[in-house]
Amino acid sequence: MFRNSEQVEDAVNEISAVSQEASSNAEEVAASSEEQSSSTQEIVNASENLAEIAQQLSQAINKFKL
Repeated sequence: MFRNSEQVEDAVNEISAVSQEASSNAEEVAASSEEQSSSTQEIVNASENLAEIAQQLSQAINKFKL
């Protein structure tokens, strides 16, 4: 009977450890996702800025066309 209790306790401890590891991994994924989202927004902002600069350059070039 005592052996069964030890086995149950070991199984519960193992499940707890796996759950903690899964929780930790989920937190890492969430943090990475947030960082990726922030980086994507920076790329969008830079792309919009570049498009605006390209438009301004095009307008400036048109001034010199005959």
